[in-house]
Amino acid sequence: MKKINEQLRKVEAALLAAHRREDEAQINQEWQAEVMFHIRRLRPVRGVVEETAIFDRLLWRFAAAAGLTAAAVCLYFLFTGSGLETDIEKLKLIWDPVGFLAAQALIS
Repeated sequence: MKKINEQLRKVEAALLAAHRREDEAQINQEWQAEVMFHIRRLRPVRGVVEETAIFDRLLWRFAAAAGLTAAAVCLYFLFTGSGLETDIEKLKLIWDPVGFLAAQALIS
């Protein structure tokens, strides 16, 4: 830990010394103009959109909409008391290929 602090102090001292000598460094106007010309020629990064990025955004929007729709349907059935239990029991009797459920109901 002491070694890291010592190295950090050395770096800080070097940065302070470089900052104090900043006035000494003079940049040529021609060099500045060339750098700015090069920067202006670069294409903007923000304008480049990957094809998968659009798909990802749509996917998450649809996922959110599906989740909200499922929650709304659950709340609707919770508060209206739709009698969903009886509908499920009817489906059990229809989908019973062997007749096990119907036979069991008759026996007991």
